[in-house]
Amino acid sequence: EHCNIDAACAISSPFDFGEKNAFISNPESSVTQRFYHFVLSFAIKFWIIAHSHELKKHPKVRNSKPFRRTISGVMWWITGSNTVMDIDREITVPGKGYFDNSHYYQECSAIKRLQENIEIPTLCITAKNDPLIPKEILPGSEVPQSNENIYLINTSVGGHIGYWLPGKGCWATRTAVAFFESVFSSNKNNRTIKNDRRKTSIYAAHNLQKSSSTKLTNYYLLVNDSAKNVRDHERECKASLAN
Repeated sequence: EHCNIDAACAISSPFDFGEKNAFISNPESSVTQRFYHFVLSFAIKFWIIAHSHELKKHPKVRNSKPFRRTISGVMWWITGSNTVMDIDREITVPGKGYFDNSHYYQECSAIKRLQENIEIPTLCITAKNDPLIPKEILPGSEVPQSNENIYLINTSVGGHIGYWLPGKGCWATRTAVAFFESVFSSNKNNRTIKNDRRKTSIYAAHNLQKSSSTKLTNYYLLVNDSAKNVRDHERECKASLAN
């Protein structure tokens, strides 16, 4: 409510780390998703080795399995560290003072904060073919329905922080800029309701939806407002300005 930021945008955020990792660890998750997590954990292990001298300075991390000169320590590198969750359990959790993985993922997840604490127009962009975030756990209409400042864009393609259009640059970046410009325009042109975040959000969403420069209507649907609701709220805002 008292934030100095007028708007925000999150691109390819998992929102709920616990649910994401639980889904990935499920044998029924796709081969592509399991492969990406294996590659990611492999890269993290190289980073751990490269910075082991710094990590060992932390007493709880120094005594964890990855740094033990024992059979259990060796076996961890061979068979016990094939997922990011394995690495979190042995290094991140003790290093940061969490109780376990569940506690860590709960504290890092934004899903509840989105629903309860966001007071400015916030755009969230996710792709259904994101290899790191299963489409089954992408937030649905329940998030914007519980907080009307939230707008979700779920595209069919885009990957993880991708959205690259040949010869046109990053679609997600252009979309975020269009959203910010829309919010700025709403605040600038409607100073009498500048502090009314909901009405500002409606103006932003409506202006974004009408944008011809990014052709957004070909890529997404605002799940928290039907076209009728947007028009209704726009009329309410104009009525407030007239008064």
